Amino acid sequence: MNTRRPLAAVAAILVAATALASCADGGGRGAPEADNVAATPTVSATVAAPAAPKYIDVTGQGRELPRDSVDRAQFSATPQPGAKVLRWNSAGVGDRCTLGPAVTVGSRSAFLTAGHCAGAGVTQFAQGDAAGKVLIPLGPAVQAVNEDGVPGADGILDDRALIFTSTPPTPQIAGTWTVAGSLTVKETQRLPHGTPICVDGATSGVRCGGLISAERGRVEFVGKPGTAAPSKGDSGAPVFVVDDSGRATVIGLVTSEARDGSTTNATFIEPALLSLGAELVTAS
Repeated sequence: MNTRRPLAAVAAILVAATALASCADGGGRGAPEADNVAATPTVSATVAAPAAPKYIDVTGQGRELPRDSVDRAQFSATPQPGAKVLRWNSAGVGDRCTLGPAVTVGSRSAFLTAGHCAGAGVTQFAQGDAAGKVLIPLGPAVQAVNEDGVPGADGILDDRALIFTSTPPTPQIAGTWTVAGSLTVKETQRLPHGTPICVDGATSGVRCGGLISAERGRVEFVGKPGTAAPSKGDSGAPVFVVDDSGRATVIGLVTSEARDGSTTNATFIEPALLSLGAELVTAS
């Protein structure tokens, strides 16, 4: 018997067939099932930037060297940073400065000091007793440059010299703070205003003053106001910062002070080391 289906039934069959066809790909294969495993989220690790060093004021701290009865300056028969260094000119007039940081030049040991302390190739002396009668010759200060307070063509003030010595250098300032390294000119210029800038001078000992500026070819910081010519003899002394872990980082050498003692000026250590071919003696 020939059975005819209603048009509505035929249409329903066609719709169903179309739906089934849509579940197959062009090759007649079923579409892959979705993966039911949840996607692993991407974890972004945040690495904190290292904290900037915290520099502290260490005025009056550290191990002070003995002071003489001549001008109350720190002295030592063994050359070391912060100790008095003496010279006499052709007229027999003496002058004193301070030994700066310990360095090496090739295999030789030396100390930095200010160029204006060098004289014309005259011998420099360490002082061995409080009365100033025992003097130990160190040799002349060499490779001296003194721009006399006026920065050169590069805009950076230069006032440095080397005093070679047979004394094995130690990486410490004031017998207390281990020298960790030095700052470049740009790193020094990035120090915040008011950062404690410290010096260990033969006359003044260890004192610190807030940074005023490092943008005029030199480092200018608060001095020791209130006394006339407060720190004569500090020229050449190491200028440094001390972090809260007790490490010293050298930034320069004392070059001058205001007459009223209100400010101290220092040269940058980086160009001095580069021009002298010297390396700072550090604990590392």
